[in-house]
Amino acid sequence: MSDRRRWALASVAVAFVVTIARRWISRGRDEYAIWPDEPAQLAIARFVGGGTRWNMDNHSVWRPLFGTILAPVYWFTDDPTTVFHTALTLNAVLGGLAAGLLVQVARRLTPLTIRWCAAVALIVSLAPSVIFTADFVFSESLVAPLFLATLLVLLRLHESPTRRDAVLAALLAGAAFGAHSRMLPLTLITIGVIGLAAFRRRMALRDAAIGIATALAAAYAVSAYTSYLVDRIWNQPSTRNSIGGVREQLTSRLPVLVSALGQSWYLLVASIGIVAFGVIALVRAATGPEQPTAPTRGDARLVLVVVGACVALSIVFMSDRWRSDQLVYGRYNDAVVTPVLVVGLAVLIGAIPLQRVVAFGAAIATAVLLGGAGLWALRSDVLSDSNGLEPMILGLQPFATSDTAIDVLRISVWASALAFGLAGISHAARRHARAVVVLAAVGVLVTLAGIRTSTIVDQFWDDSGDISAVEVLRDGVLPDGVAVDFYLPPGSTATSRMMLYQFHLPRTEFTVVHDRADGATSKYVFAKVTGDGFENSGARLVWRDPRGLYGLWER
Repeated sequence: MSDRRRWALASVAVAFVVTIARRWISRGRDEYAIWPDEPAQLAIARFVGGGTRWNMDNHSVWRPLFGTILAPVYWFTDDPTTVFHTALTLNAVLGGLAAGLLVQVARRLTPLTIRWCAAVALIVSLAPSVIFTADFVFSESLVAPLFLATLLVLLRLHESPTRRDAVLAALLAGAAFGAHSRMLPLTLITIGVIGLAAFRRRMALRDAAIGIATALAAAYAVSAYTSYLVDRIWNQPSTRNSIGGVREQLTSRLPVLVSALGQSWYLLVASIGIVAFGVIALVRAATGPEQPTAPTRGDARLVLVVVGACVALSIVFMSDRWRSDQLVYGRYNDAVVTPVLVVGLAVLIGAIPLQRVVAFGAAIATAVLLGGAGLWALRSDVLSDSNGLEPMILGLQPFATSDTAIDVLRISVWASALAFGLAGISHAARRHARAVVVLAAVGVLVTLAGIRTSTIVDQFWDDSGDISAVEVLRDGVLPDGVAVDFYLPPGSTATSRMMLYQFHLPRTEFTVVHDRADGATSKYVFAKVTGDGFENSGARLVWRDPRGLYGLWER
């Protein structure tokens, strides 16, 4: 069997295992849990698939590629449960694809053999911060493979520039931007790599111009397509997640620094220091003399630039927010640090030389403790306010000790002890040439962390409350095609119930109204049973939500 085929089979095997694992952990889920992130993707899918408009009203805007890929399910069915299960399956397959690509990343960035690359990629892909995104219908599962695919092509382009790879990198970067706005740096870096190749006369100017034009055209096409959908699905979209919103956050220096501290601390804790070993190895490779084994100097520099740019944007993007989890945000970085984690594991098992592993482990453990202490000193009020949204900080869930706060001090103690212990195991294993011991130790920690995270996610994020009882209206008051209003008092943004009703009534178009009489588009309106004034307006209550304060009124 050829070497190329063996590597391909290793990637396919890892992809298959991860796909099955991701779909298994999301079993039993019938309804979305994160609002408005998941409804936005479902709304895009329904609209693109030719279904009834899902009204996103005034919420933040998301890039549409994940929803667009999901859209064909609506050609066959609009049953809410079937659509949601299809989305979870898509999540699983995309996550498996990312795991397969990670095997190739390990091949490129480490001197590991095929089996070791597969084992390292598998462990990283099964880590709680990576695998539990399978439970939620948002773009993370699509971001991961597009990011890794773009990185792999960029590494090849940087080493041996060709017009084919320039165009391919440009298209992949554009697709990644279409999955989530935070992937925009990939397009800018692609243009930079192509421009540098042309400047060094390693690529013809014509080929470089074609590559750069493709990158700009792809980014423009994504923006135009996004605007087209936003104009038709949103009423008054929020600008909080826009490029202009990010520019405004750049002017607040202290919040950006606090965000940098929080997200750096998260990455150290979630990876029990492995990410730091990866950064150390990449920095040494990028700044030192060229080594005969991977990673090469050029590869190390490009990986640091790509990952660093994405992490930096996440830091700015999540600065000056109000929730406790946003202070130590992890979701945006979990998908982009996997190459660094692969390198870090290669260091710990001894494949990439690094002296004084225990000393570095002690320094990393100290950084975790100081980071936690600094966060507590600066933002103890926010961290004590709540434990945040667990899906946004999945890497912290194995350490979670409170359901009312993020206890950064206690988490820091546990994580620092594990990071130092792992460095000690690595040191001992190196002395006795027992690399498998390190990988086994990390595997045990990942398994235990997964069990703990699964318990938390299943307990708090299984669904939004299961209000499928509203579907009874399809057989009576609201048959297919009958529109309905949703009353939202002036100044209110409480549309979570409307999102759920739209999920369960896929053929009913909703219109938001802010006046009980004026602006009505239907004789039917969803509003609170008491408190919105309909009980004294002569309207008749025809259905009451058994699990909430809302009902359907006939005016």
